[in-house]
Amino acid sequence: MKPQTEKILKHMLKGRPITQQGAAQIYGIWRLSAIIHDLRWNHGYPIVTHMLPNRLPDSGHHAQYRLDKERP
Repeated sequence: MKPQTEKILKHMLKGRPITQQGAAQIYGIWRLSAIIHDLRWNHGYPIVTHMLPNRLPDSGHHAQYRLDKERP
C-alpha cells in the first residue's frame, strides 16, 4: 500500500471522516478520490460517501468519506 493511502486509511480507522480539503491541509494529499477508489476496489474497505453542501449558498457540494463500521 502506498504511503498516502496508508495515511488516509489510518485517519479513517480512527473513526474520523475526511474531505478533499482536509486531506490537502492535514496530509498534503490532492488526489483523495483516487485513494478512496483504491481503498474500495483494490483493498475491499467499505467506505461511504456523504455529499455535503458548501458553506456559501448555491455553491455546490463536496464529498466526505467515512469508513462504514456497519459493514465488515
